[in-house]
Formats: sequence, structure tokens, C-alpha cells
Amino acid sequence: MKKIVLFLILFAACLFVGCARTSEKEVFRFEAHQLDMKVGEEMELKLIYGSVSEKEEIVYYTSEEGIVELNGNVVTAVGNGVVKVTAQVKRIPTTKATVEITVSDDKLSGLKINGKDQMNINDTQKLTVDTNPSYITNDVEWTSSDPTIATVSATGEVKALKPGIVVINAKSLYDGTMVARKSIEVLYQGTERIELSFTSGNEDVVLATTSTLQATVYPEFANPNITWTSSNAAYATVKNGVITPVKVTPEGEKVIITAKSVDGVEEKIEIHVVYAAAESVSVTSTLEVVEVFEEKTITLKATVSPQNANQAVTWESSDPEIATVNEKGVVEGIKKGTVTITAIASDGTTKGELSVTVTGRPDPETIVTKLSNKEISEVTIEVECDETISVTISPADAKQDYTFTVSSETVASVEKNNRGLKITGLEVGDMVITITSEIDPTVKKEIIVHIIPLEE
Repeated sequence: MKKIVLFLILFAACLFVGCARTSEKEVFRFEAHQLDMKVGEEMELKLIYGSVSEKEEIVYYTSEEGIVELNGNVVTAVGNGVVKVTAQVKRIPTTKATVEITVSDDKLSGLKINGKDQMNINDTQKLTVDTNPSYITNDVEWTSSDPTIATVSATGEVKALKPGIVVINAKSLYDGTMVARKSIEVLYQGTERIELSFTSGNEDVVLATTSTLQATVYPEFANPNITWTSSNAAYATVKNGVITPVKVTPEGEKVIITAKSVDGVEEKIEIHVVYAAAESVSVTSTLEVVEVFEEKTITLKATVSPQNANQAVTWESSDPEIATVNEKGVVEGIKKGTVTITAIASDGTTKGELSVTVTGRPDPETIVTKLSNKEISEVTIEVECDETISVTISPADAKQDYTFTVSSETVASVEKNNRGLKITGLEVGDMVITITSEIDPTVKKEIIVHIIPLEE
């Protein structure tokens, strides 16, 4: 009796161990328990063999004819309905697996993507799909025509990356010939403000030197394109933020530079065009020896460096009793001596100097008289007629002051003018005009005048 009890205990233990091992193994079955197919669709059925050897011969059959056709493990949907397909191990008929297949010939007639047509950069949106008829699955495969503009995830999540137009495609997994498309325009975010800063120069734009403004548009994904304008192009122009000065703005004048975004947000900055700071002043003359005669003039030139500094200067003479200088740099000799002529830049501190010697005039040497540019010593004039002879004293730098006397006041009248001596015949006869230098009375010139009758 004890032997029988022991045997039963061992048997139960074996059964218990065997069951435990069986539960740890995969059973013989199809990968899917249920499948949906469309009429005309072909599909390969896949098995999980579990403890069954894959070398075993498998027999496939259906629970009902006219819904699917079998060719081994390849099933083709031929009619509407629900059918069970069974896979049986031929050698072990009790080892079976079953899958339920629903076959439908419904056709997808419409596929529509729902969502916004416009997005701003860095925004996201979740697209959804509607099918017609609505009971057909809306599972789709999502793709973007340009992932650099916007990407789309497998679940329809769209992320906008840069401005442009992108097409999001949704391909039906139920009917691969059906594709819905949605065009989305990616826009910049609206401009909130603009900040202006100089990358070169500053509000005082130096003549002949450009200054550059940088416009930073906020928020980060707003349109960075800017339109630049100048309130007075006569003084300064602006292009792409580069300010080009035209001329110095007078005191009280200003130029407003405006940066305007594409959506109308503006920022302004006030500038002035100024001269460059004077570095030096050079005073020059065209003469090799800078001299001026008494009562004569020479002109000096002042050049302020750099060239874009204010070229206006103020002139000064160290001794106006020797020589004077006017606002145009014209120096006039007053008396013999040496004087320093100074040109002072507009800043009042930068100066340039040049020494000028004032010398006496040369002594008169000869008196030259001409009529019609021909030198003469006598002239013939009809009664009641006149001629004007020019009178100059040589050398040309000598004083030109002279006096004259006449041998007869009845034969002709003589008048001094800015051209010389005007002689008018009064009666027939001869006379002598004596011209004498006021500086040197020994320098004289006589002109013999013949007055003849007036021709009828």
C-alpha cells in the first residue's frame, strides 16, 4: 500500500514539473489573432511554432468557402465576410492555430487633413485626418515635401522651422492609392521691437567716413528684413544700414535714420554729420621766395589735414603795421619788415604759420606810352577829336604815380583817367606833354602832339 502512495506522489510531482515547463514555452499560434483585409488583397500568414519543429508539414484550411482562397500560408481575399483560417500540424492533428479574418470591399472615397494653413516659425500643430466613409480607418503615413521648412512626425505633429511653403502628405494605410495633401505657409513671427546699434562710428558721422548701423529684430523668429530711410538725403544717405555722409549738418539741423520691419514696426536714431578733427594746418605760397612789395599783395593758401576736416581758417598777422591779411589769405605789404602770417583752424587751437617779408618797391626807370598797344613818342589828332594814350612806369612793380605838364593849353586839352591821358584837339598847332614820375622826378617822358584840321 505504501508503495502505491509513493508512486502517486512521484507521478503528481512529474505532472507538476511538466506543466510548469510547458507554461514557460511559446505555444503554436499565428502572429495575429485577427486580421482585416480588402477584397483583392493578398497576405502571407505567419506562424509562431513554439515547441513545434519548423520542419513539420503544416496544413491550412478555412471555415467557409468564398471569402478567402489559400495557397499554402498565402491568403487572398475574394469576398466579403468573416472567416477562420486554421493551420494544423499534419503529423499531430491536435496541434492547431486559428486566425479570424474580416474581408471587406469598402473603398476609401475621401481623405482630408485637418489643421491650420499658416504657422509661425518654431510653432507646432497636430494634424488629424478624416476619412470618407468615416468608419474606415484613418491610419496614415505622414511625410513633408521639405523637411527644412517643416517636419512632420509619425503621429502628424508638424514643427515649423523656416519661412516658406511646405506640403504635408498623408498616405492612407488602408488604401495606399489615396493621399491627402495640405499646403502650409510658414511665416515669421510678428515683430515686437527693433534695436539699433552702431557696429562702426556713432551718432556723429564724420564727413567722408561711413558709419554702420545694425538692426536686431525681436523676437528671435521675426522677419529680419529691414527697410532703411534717411529724413534728409542732402546731408546723409543710408543703405542696408550703412550711413554715407554727404555734407556737414548745420547747427540745429539733424538727420533721422529709420529702420522699418516688413510688418511696420519702426525704430529711429538721430545723427549729425560732422567734420573730422583738425590735425594740422599748412600755409603755403606759390612764390619760391615769399615776399611782397609795399602796397602790393600776395595770396597764401591754408590746407587743413585731414582732408575731411573743416577747411575754414581764420587769418592773423603778427604785425599789421608791416603787413595785413584778410579772410581770404590775401597779404598786403605796408612797410618794409618781416611778419608771421598764421592760419587758425575752426577748432581754435590747430594752427599753421608762414613768414612773409615786405620789401620796398623798385625805383622807376622809364615811362612807357602807347597808343593801340604801340609804343609812341608823338601823336597826331584832328581838331575836335581825341585819343587816349596809356602810361606805365617800368619796372611794373615800381610805383605808377606820375604827373604831367603841357606846353600849351590852347592847342589841346589833356585829362588823366584810369587808362592814361586823354588828349582832345582844340586848334591847329603843336604842343608837348611832359610826364614825370612822382617817385623819381628825373624819370620823364615827352609826347609831341600835332593838332591838324578836321577833314571835311
